[in-house]
Amino acid sequence: MITPLVTLIIGVITSIIASVTLIAGKENKISEFRQAWVDAQRSDLATATAAAYTYHSYNDPDKRAACKAEFMSSATRVSLREKPDGREWIEVLTSLSALQSMIESGNFDSTIFTNAAQVISTKSRVPLKRHWITVKKGEKGYVTFKNAFIGALAAICIIILAIVTWGAFQSPQIVKKLPLTGSPAEGRTLNRPSGPSKSSTSISGSRTSVVNTPVSNKS
Repeated sequence: MITPLVTLIIGVITSIIASVTLIAGKENKISEFRQAWVDAQRSDLATATAAAYTYHSYNDPDKRAACKAEFMSSATRVSLREKPDGREWIEVLTSLSALQSMIESGNFDSTIFTNAAQVISTKSRVPLKRHWITVKKGEKGYVTFKNAFIGALAAICIIILAIVTWGAFQSPQIVKKLPLTGSPAEGRTLNRPSGPSKSSTSISGSRTSVVNTPVSNKS
């Protein structure tokens, strides 16, 4: 009874480990994508802010056009990373819109730029930090599954230990209840009545007869 149960438990543990390995591989890939997303978002925010400032430092139309294109591409990527109904980057996107309006007007306003740059720098830290923590700790589903797996593995180990302990306690009891078995010759040897054997009796008798035989006198 113990052996099939232990085999079943080992099979369950093997299946759980295989599932954890598969899920861990998937979650690691998702974490890599999230980290790349965080890096790209940080880079585009810095590029858009720098392009908005550099645009007004040039008088050359070609350089201004290059700065404007760089700003628009970076700001558009930031906007596309936001969910359609999301509010996570709403303040950052509003500041980018203010910088875009300043670029299109062609008039540099230091107050508008300073305020927009400050909002972009401070308000983007919170979501970037949040996503980085998710990368560090793992995705929510993976963390839940990992905790459940640790609890299940601990429970299975306790069950196996209890079964092994119970089996070790029951083994001596089973051995004591087993009947003695053997060959017929062994049975006869075990059932032989105690006492002197025939050979011993005859030898003893002959010795007695020899001792008790009177010695005749010679005439």
